[in-house]
Amino acid sequence: MYNYIRKPRLHDSKSAIGVVAALLLFAPAVLAGNSRTDVADLAIDTNWADNTVSIVNLNSGGEKSRIEVGAKPYDIKSDKLGRFVYASLSGADKISVIDMQANLEAYRIQVGESPRDMAMTKDFSRLVVANSGSNSISVVDLASRRELFKVPVGLVPYGVGLADDDRTAIISNWGEGTISFVDLVEQKEVKRVPVGHLPYTVAVSEKQGLAFTAAFGDDKVVALDLKTRTVSQELPVGKSPWGIALNHEGTKLAVANFYSSSISIITVTNPSARDGYSVRTYELRGKRPGDRVEPQASAKKPTDGAIAAVEEPQDGIMRAKHVALASDMMVFTDLAGNTVNTFDLNTNTLTQSIRVGHAPYGIDFLPQGIKKVTSNEQ
Repeated sequence: MYNYIRKPRLHDSKSAIGVVAALLLFAPAVLAGNSRTDVADLAIDTNWADNTVSIVNLNSGGEKSRIEVGAKPYDIKSDKLGRFVYASLSGADKISVIDMQANLEAYRIQVGESPRDMAMTKDFSRLVVANSGSNSISVVDLASRRELFKVPVGLVPYGVGLADDDRTAIISNWGEGTISFVDLVEQKEVKRVPVGHLPYTVAVSEKQGLAFTAAFGDDKVVALDLKTRTVSQELPVGKSPWGIALNHEGTKLAVANFYSSSISIITVTNPSARDGYSVRTYELRGKRPGDRVEPQASAKKPTDGAIAAVEEPQDGIMRAKHVALASDMMVFTDLAGNTVNTFDLNTNTLTQSIRVGHAPYGIDFLPQGIKKVTSNEQ
């Protein structure tokens, strides 16, 4: 048993048992062989300023509970069944492990300084963590609850992706505008590639042979060829892209544009061709749930190295931070509005804006929240 170190704060009239029952409702469907998620009902986000995480019901449109964790939770990842959830504590140099059945933080794992984004291996046994304060990554064994080793990378690493059946870690070095390729078996960096100013999140599609990173300072998303480990495309999006996420097939990339109150969707049709991508940007300034948004083809060119201007947040302006993508539903956190938002890519509609804690950052779906599952065996 674990020595639980925090108590839950429930934000509705139901008991913790009711919350757990809701979380477990769809668990059997996740066990279907060769399945993938199409529609998700539950999500979890980190509230950086509150030192909490929120469980959000995307079906009913409400926050179900809020769980206290350590200082400045940043990224968040769920295990295969949603039994445990992991949050990087950027202010505590640790990973918070949350027991979702008990609705409590169970324990913490020591990593490097100021951990940011994380990636979980395909077998859900290990986490790879970017330590922005110590210019390294940590590889964490979840069964033994300990850090196995660190590998030095570039300056101020933020984003993490995994490729080559989890042998290669792809790390965005925010402080120097590069991507590091790290061999996790050899435990060393094998290549470093310039990608532009202030790269944040990383997303990997092994099916398409691509990795992507959001160059915040250049208003673009950069595609890298996994085989050659070189830049293959630069795709202009909205102002200051931050979070990115791929769908299961690796054919759609959702982008949260922090300083332009917009989101972008990149469709990959032929990654080997210069015209093998299409970009559509959706302006969300002043939009409310239920509003349909007309997409705009992105005609803007990358800023050729000019760092995007920083502006103060204004009332009513959305600050899209991180994003998750399930089939044609995009979910993203809004740092300015303290909300989790859903966007339907079939109807181009902002469908929900759900109040959570202060300064929501990372977001992920909970596998128990799967409403519909398709299987290759069906």
